[in-house]
Amino acid sequence: MAKEVLVRYFNIIRGITGKSEEKIRLSDEAVLSDLLIHLVGIYGQSFDKYIFNDKGELNSYIHIARKGQLNTVSLEQKIDDDDEYYLFVALSGG
Repeated sequence: MAKEVLVRYFNIIRGITGKSEEKIRLSDEAVLSDLLIHLVGIYGQSFDKYIFNDKGELNSYIHIARKGQLNTVSLEQKIDDDDEYYLFVALSGG
């Protein structure tokens, strides 16, 4: 059985995907890293370089909110059916 999640993209990531949001279907056992790897498969190297560092870890400037809540997320966090994820790059200015 598959799960469906809604992914919303903001700022630079929206520019890479060319979309503001999309629904993604994943396996029933999927975790957050599976979702991100699936998105890398769709959007390629540009997406990959913004999401992951050279060690395969989430870049420090990437923020992921689940169901509108900006909490600490783990790449091993289990995904629930009908979850919503927001992906964005933290911007700073002066």
